[in-house]
Amino acid sequence: MSLVDMAQNDADALRRRVEFYLVGPDGKTPISGETGQPQIMVVTAAVPAWSNVGIGVLTSVGQGRHYATLTQAAINIANGSRIATRYASANTIECPGDTVRIVPFLPGDEMQSGSVRAVGTGTGIPVNDITNFNAGSLLLFTSGAWRGVSVKANSIAGGAGAMVITVAEDRTGYALGDRFVLIGEQS
Repeated sequence: MSLVDMAQNDADALRRRVEFYLVGPDGKTPISGETGQPQIMVVTAAVPAWSNVGIGVLTSVGQGRHYATLTQAAINIANGSRIATRYASANTIECPGDTVRIVPFLPGDEMQSGSVRAVGTGTGIPVNDITNFNAGSLLLFTSGAWRGVSVKANSIAGGAGAMVITVAEDRTGYALGDRFVLIGEQS
């Protein structure tokens, strides 16, 4: 099957679908109508093991093609992780499904922009008011000395007009008005 990118912790069930092409014991006849339980394995886990947990049952779309939906919890794992899928029944041979690669965001995801509100030092970056923020978002700077640099946002504090994003690394060199976009985990 295919390598599919999925955004970590994506809430959209349609974007969490994986596909299967099922064939019979002869290895070539397409099998449709299966509604059983596929399995997943986090390939990058310390001890990879197949599991029924984290994926729904199959839905047949005909001509041997089926899909199942991963749970949001199943893809809320470290960026760069890979999840393998498979299905087998009395009517089919073991058929691999799509392999999923967890990424921080997908191309085309809506991104929120903001700007630096004041010059600061250390791990706190004063920003203009932003919404839809979750810890774990990445700030990708689109202007200024940090253009092209991304930093993980650990938390946000302060109310309207006084927001400060805390990042993991000490960052200096940003300036008033530097622009950034939030990518990755957003509410």
